[in-house]
Amino acid sequence: MFCLIDGNRGIYIPQQFAKIWGDAVQSGMDEEQKTILLAGPQHSQYWDVWEEVVNEVAFLFDSQECTLYEDGDLFAVPVN
Repeated sequence: MFCLIDGNRGIYIPQQFAKIWGDAVQSGMDEEQKTILLAGPQHSQYWDVWEEVVNEVAFLFDSQECTLYEDGDLFAVPVN
């Protein structure tokens, strides 16, 4: 596992993921979901969308397909 975003970002972790890693997403997050996350925690669907994304997303990290794991910090978990 690799730490992507430190937990000190708090409620902005989903927004930071969309901003920094959104273009690396292969599946599990569409443009509408990305837009909602980029809008930040004031958006009414922010947390619902984040739950979907964190459970379904696959993205490239260092050319390796990964999923997400959140436990205070946000981690990339290699698929293979």
